[in-house]
Amino acid sequence: MTKREAERQTIQADRLQKLGFTRNEAESLRRISRTLTRWFELECGNGNEYASWTIERNEDSGIPYMVRYSHTATTPTRYPCSADASNL
Repeated sequence: MTKREAERQTIQADRLQKLGFTRNEAESLRRISRTLTRWFELECGNGNEYASWTIERNEDSGIPYMVRYSHTATTPTRYPCSADASNL
């Protein structure tokens, strides 16, 4: 973490405390925000020269799946995403 990022996080936490949040609640909100941002980025997809991956939802159930499209495989690999997105 850079000094600038540490200062930004401190300012953010101070502002949230002025709004009535505790330091722990402010940290939880920051982590939740980062998780949701990462989830959104994965829904948009990513890839490299070997494969691409994205989060897709089952149209019937709405359950999210991490889907990996390999450039050498004919079918994509799918596995369900956990409710805890910290492993993303």
